[in-house]
Amino acid sequence: MMLPPGVLTSYLKLMRQVVALLQCEQLQPFVPSLLSNILLIFEKAQYVLERRAEIQEHLVTPLKSIRNLAVTGVTQVLSTFTTLNLDGFLGQIMDRVVVPNLVSLPNESLQSPSPLLLLFLSLAEHRLPWLAHMCSHGNDVMPYVLRLLNGKGVTPKVVTKVIDMVFLLLDKNEGGMGLLR
Repeated sequence: MMLPPGVLTSYLKLMRQVVALLQCEQLQPFVPSLLSNILLIFEKAQYVLERRAEIQEHLVTPLKSIRNLAVTGVTQVLSTFTTLNLDGFLGQIMDRVVVPNLVSLPNESLQSPSPLLLLFLSLAEHRLPWLAHMCSHGNDVMPYVLRLLNGKGVTPKVVTKVIDMVFLLLDKNEGGMGLLR
């Protein structure tokens, strides 16, 4: 059973405000629970959206909004708590959030960076080995990123985010993954 979309939206917005306002060590012990809740909400919204034929049409937009808010929430947590070890959540983030939405990346990110693209950037900033995880599970991200960059009407803002992500992944001296060295 899922709570009404308005309740889930309010919860996700409240959690984003709490993280933004309380960027402190006092919140760190609760970050794993917070991430688990956000991922669970994302998974439930994704599950319902995958069965779109079974739901009323007016619920599709709120569920997509919930899905995007959840991805933005994960990104915010990763960006805020960069020193916290979140390696245990990598598989969950990849399997629950990235893999189901990877095919939509080239279409949703043309005009402005989508929540998924911003999540990629945050994962790179957090120095999590997300590309290696994806490739080891047979999900290569780069073809989708290249399709995005080749998309008709892709904006400089989107290209800049992709370039920032690539620099973070390649810069071994700054603590990056050093993929090409």
